[in-house]
Amino acid sequence: MIPRNLLLCAVGLALVCGAFVSGFSWRDSEVAVARQQADNAARAGDNLRESFEASLAELTRERDEARELSQKLDAEVGQLTKKLDESQAAAVKAAANARAQPSIGNQGSPGSSMKTLAEVFKKPEMKDVVVQQNLAQLDMIYGKLYDRLQLDNSEKQDLKNLLSERMRAELEVSMFMMSGDVSPQKAVASGQEILKANAESDQKIRAFLNNETDYQTFQKWEQSKPERMILNMGAAVFAGTGEPLSIAQEDQLVSAMFAARTQVSSVPDMTKPENFTPGNLSPQSSERILANSDAQAAQVAAGAAVYLSPTQMEALKVFQKQQRAMQEMGLKMSAAMIGGK
Repeated sequence: MIPRNLLLCAVGLALVCGAFVSGFSWRDSEVAVARQQADNAARAGDNLRESFEASLAELTRERDEARELSQKLDAEVGQLTKKLDESQAAAVKAAANARAQPSIGNQGSPGSSMKTLAEVFKKPEMKDVVVQQNLAQLDMIYGKLYDRLQLDNSEKQDLKNLLSERMRAELEVSMFMMSGDVSPQKAVASGQEILKANAESDQKIRAFLNNETDYQTFQKWEQSKPERMILNMGAAVFAGTGEPLSIAQEDQLVSAMFAARTQVSSVPDMTKPENFTPGNLSPQSSERILANSDAQAAQVAAGAAVYLSPTQMEALKVFQKQQRAMQEMGLKMSAAMIGGK
C-alpha cells in the first residue's frame, strides 16, 4: 500500500508538470502566432512595395508618352506654322502685285485685294495648308469624344482617319465657296455634295463603332460641332476666372447654344458653308444675321444662370462679346471675298 504522503507528492508533481507543459505549449502557440503575424506583415510589405513599384513604372511610362506626344505636336505645329507663313507671304505678294498693275475692270475697286486673296484660296498649296491646319484640330474637337467612347489608341487612330476623310470633304466645299463668284446653283450643288459625303461618312463610322448607342453619341457630338469648336476657343475666358467649366456645364452650354442655333428661323445658318453666298452676305442680310446671333446669345445667357456661377456668368458675357466681334469680322471678310450683294 502506497503511503498517503507519497501519493500526495506524486499528485502534486503531476500537477506541476502539467502546468509546466501547458505553459510551454501556450508559449509555443504564442510564438507561432507571432511568427505568422510577422510573415503576414512581411508579405503585406512585399505586396505594397510591388504595387508601389508597378504604379511608379506606370506613371513613368505615362510621363514618357506625354513627353513624346508633346514633342510630336510641337513639331506638327511648327510645320503648319511654317506652311501658313509661306502661304500668307504669297497672299501678300499677290495682293501687292495686283495693286501695282493698272486697273482692269473692277480691279481697282474697294475689296480688290480681298478678291486677290480669294484667288489665292484656289491654289492647291493654300488648300493643303488649310486642310492640314484643320486636321491638326481633330483632337481638340473630338478628344473628349474618344474618352466617352472608351477607345484605345488603335481605335482612336482608326476613327481619326474616318473623321479626316469627312473633314477633307467639308473643307473642299468650304474652300470652293470662299474662292468667289459662286452662283446660287453651284452653292446648292455644293450643299448636296456635303450631304452626300456626310451620309457616306456616317455609314462608315456607324460600321466602325458597331454600337448604336456609341453611334448616337457621335451623331450628337457631330451635330453640335460648331458650338464645341467655339467653346473650345473660349475655354481660356472661363479658366482665367479661376472657375473653368466642368464637363457637365460644358455639355449644358453646348446643348443650349445648339438649341438656339437650330430653332426655326428665316435667317441662314452661317455654320454651313453652302450658305456663304453673295445674297446671304449683303449688308442687310449680315445685319439680320448679327441681330439673330444677339437674340441667340441672350437666350443662352438666360438659361445658363441656372447652372453657371455668378463668376462664370460674367465670363460668358465676355465670351459672347468676343464671338460677336469675330462673327461680324468674318461676315465682312467673306462679303469682300465672295461679293455680298
